[in-house]
Amino acid sequence: MKTNHNFLSAISLFTLGLIVISCQNQTVDLSTFQIHPDFTIELAASEPLVFDPVEMEFDETGKAYVIEMPSYPDATAQNRIIILYDKNEDGIFDSRKIFAENLGVATSILPYKGGLLVAAPPELLFIKDTDGDDLADVREVLMSGFSYGNTQHNFNGLAYGLDNWIYGANGGNSGRPYWSNDQENKISLGRNDFRIDLSNKKLEPIGNSSGGFGLAFDNWGNMFETHNLEHISHLAFNERYLDKIPQLGLNARSSISDHDVDGLARIYPIGAQDTRVNHPEQSGFFSGACGITFYGGGAWPSPFDGNVFVADVVLNLIHRDVISANGSSLTASRGRESAAFLASKDRSFRPVNMTVGPDGALYIMDMYREVIEHPEWIPDEIEAALDLNAGKDKGRIYRITPKGFSGHKSSIIDRSNVSELVKLLEHPSQWHRLTAQRLLVETQDKAAIPLLIDLVSNSTVPLSRMHAMYTLQGLSALGDELLISALNDVDSEVRRHAIILSENSSNNPEIQKAILQAGSDSDIRVRRQVALTLSMIGLLDETFQANKSKVLLQIIKQDVDDRWSRLAALSASTKQPTKFLMALLDRNLSNSNELISQLSTLVAVYDHTAIPQSIGRASKIPDNNIVNNVLTGLIVGFDYQDTELNKPEKSAISRQLDLIENRGNIPVITSSWRLRKTLSLEQPVNRQAVLDRALLILKQKAKANGDRLDALGLLTDEMFVGKTDTFLQLLDPKEPFSIQIAAIEAICRLDESDISEKLISMWPGLSPAVRLKVSDFLIYNFRNQPILLTAIENGQLNLGELNLHLERRRELLFSKDMSIRTRAENLFSDAGIVTRKAAIESFKPALELKGRKAEGGTIFVALCAQCHQKSGTGIEVGPNLSEIYRKSAEALLNDIIDPNAGSDAEYINHVIKTEDGTVYTGIIQSETDANVTILNIGGTSKTIPRSEIASFESSGQSLMPEGLESSLDSQKMADLLAYLQSME
Repeated sequence: MKTNHNFLSAISLFTLGLIVISCQNQTVDLSTFQIHPDFTIELAASEPLVFDPVEMEFDETGKAYVIEMPSYPDATAQNRIIILYDKNEDGIFDSRKIFAENLGVATSILPYKGGLLVAAPPELLFIKDTDGDDLADVREVLMSGFSYGNTQHNFNGLAYGLDNWIYGANGGNSGRPYWSNDQENKISLGRNDFRIDLSNKKLEPIGNSSGGFGLAFDNWGNMFETHNLEHISHLAFNERYLDKIPQLGLNARSSISDHDVDGLARIYPIGAQDTRVNHPEQSGFFSGACGITFYGGGAWPSPFDGNVFVADVVLNLIHRDVISANGSSLTASRGRESAAFLASKDRSFRPVNMTVGPDGALYIMDMYREVIEHPEWIPDEIEAALDLNAGKDKGRIYRITPKGFSGHKSSIIDRSNVSELVKLLEHPSQWHRLTAQRLLVETQDKAAIPLLIDLVSNSTVPLSRMHAMYTLQGLSALGDELLISALNDVDSEVRRHAIILSENSSNNPEIQKAILQAGSDSDIRVRRQVALTLSMIGLLDETFQANKSKVLLQIIKQDVDDRWSRLAALSASTKQPTKFLMALLDRNLSNSNELISQLSTLVAVYDHTAIPQSIGRASKIPDNNIVNNVLTGLIVGFDYQDTELNKPEKSAISRQLDLIENRGNIPVITSSWRLRKTLSLEQPVNRQAVLDRALLILKQKAKANGDRLDALGLLTDEMFVGKTDTFLQLLDPKEPFSIQIAAIEAICRLDESDISEKLISMWPGLSPAVRLKVSDFLIYNFRNQPILLTAIENGQLNLGELNLHLERRRELLFSKDMSIRTRAENLFSDAGIVTRKAAIESFKPALELKGRKAEGGTIFVALCAQCHQKSGTGIEVGPNLSEIYRKSAEALLNDIIDPNAGSDAEYINHVIKTEDGTVYTGIIQSETDANVTILNIGGTSKTIPRSEIASFESSGQSLMPEGLESSLDSQKMADLLAYLQSME
């Protein structure tokens, strides 16, 4: 399927801005796309109507405003905003006009008061056309001071919130924004996203930013974010509720994907893949997630309405997540197994953003660039061969609709028709509802108030009742009586939002009563909001405080297993942390250890005079884990806030610690001693005897692993003769796996100059997991880098077993020490590691040949199937290759010919010799405290008890041998590559 075109190449972009240009779109081959079988894709616009689109918004008049971003990636050009016109309202745009230009690196727009808000770092602008010629003639700087940097990470994602605030994503930057007329009072954003009340000139951080491009809100105001590897995260609640407990370093945003493996979500690109310019291990996984969009158009079939869509700009696809409840939070599940919602074989398809139009269609902004990665993350030698500007003269917008789609007809809203605006709050489309709410708040027409009150009281649509409440709030007309009624609404989400809105009326006794009663609501999200709202209500009368405590304890008891409910209750306990801690200790609730530790931290910060009482109460509890959590929590509190204790206070605490230490439980003693050091208390008189006992336990291999780990934990904090050698001996392969891991973590904290040399000398005999931690210690500790490079240069360490991906290589290649940089450059480059360059070059012609899949399958069986499986053929020893098609042919060629260049340490060959002289070779398949399982060529595994191991060594080489290509010519290599890249 193709779209006809008539390219107007003779008209400059400057001329395009002076007049409305009508023309047809460039030819685009839609057959390169694969889309969900229930949907269709059509071209809504392409060059010369649009270039480099990154954002599109529809205003109430139906006009489509688009940001064009020629500034990407080097910020040498200026971004602009255009208007796209659809004269016959068929969803296909017919003409364009430049609305505003010279907008720097503008990232986002939002219709506002007849014009647009523009995120144009470092400024937030308001632009407007006042004379009806569709050219902006007003340009006002509202705010400045937003961080300006890498064009991928500037502030973006402007969105109108249910609460009538403007929300924005901070892009992972910091920034200190200020109002244009008040440059002295700057607001530190840190890494937080934010919301802005433009009418009252307020800006507030709302929570830890994902650092990505775009924000999304569902119908009920739940916020979603995305960024590169973490494709969907959710802000459980506004972090203003956590302002009182910064000591705990908590944030309310977390990944909600249920289909991540080791932090990465598998996605399914189609067609032959390009060679990645960085991180080949991320092939086929989210690595360029952006443009997160909630579908609330109300015009798609129910299985798709309410889904969240996320683009991957690197792998040329759109992924779909289905959102469901998970306790008081949410879960995102894959919408379709083993296939994207939309994917393209065209490697220049770069979906950076999406929007849902007034018609209910999903519009996709495609920058259409050959290279989308920012040069900061492209190795210099690879960048030199790329045209970073290829595609700047192109751009596409696609329209996605279900088959048989009719959509919403009206996209023009009359801002002066109050009754129609109020009716639109019942519209199935999120765009219509939010646009109507915004217009009602902007116009401040009080004639809407009785209509809105009626809607709250009588509408059968829960979403409408919620929108009407927030609109009344925006009109300063949300009365307490109506709010009390909403607090008892039949819909739980309406009740939840009524509780949020009640925070401005919390002095009303009837509202206080209704909030407290909601603490026993049947819905966990309502109960969580009760706790959050109670955290915002100051000290009132004693009766209210007593009832508040009862309600919070009731919520904790009922929802203690829910992470966000615990956090909400914690936020409400800052006025009386000791009271809540004592109540929890009295109730001995399961799964409350984390909360007990956090409350103990708050006791140390807000009520340190109660510390002896807290420790004394904990000492009466037989559960040592609870006691330990109280102590560790107190330590965190004192580390955060250096409170000076007087001598009587110190004496009282010391006496209580003496009692606790007399239990003889080593983890409790460890925490108690740490607290003594934190508070500068005297050490116990039996300290040396306890150390001797711990050292004896650690050295006794017959002791239970848990006891030995406890002893190791205590000894890690203390100085004693022979400490380093004692810990190094615990890396012996005969030792339980958990002991080895704990030991290497303790060793890497030792401040001794020769530790790195000792670990390198032990390297061949270390387990893969221990070697990974050692490599971190060598790479990321500046003092160790010269020693690491010497070991590589003299052959003690092989490059392929150090997991030298891009960031790890750059720790050395970009070192401030010129000698480190020079030595690293002699070993590898920013582009990667190559140890068999000549062999790879000799087979490069295979990349130009047409491979024969069937012949390649025969070669695979003969050459690869002893260690690899693909689509059921072969034996799975090394990586399963069933989905290896996600890699480019060039990357596969390098993997085949140069297996030791960047081998995953998981597939390094090992040799284990047992006490009876038997030798086993292969990769380490698994390790437990008792056994090691080794898997060899052919798929035979052997589980070896650690007690029987005489020696354990890494060969430093991949199990896959070099030279496999010796039996192949270029055509046969092309055949093998064709088979590996097939999706069968």
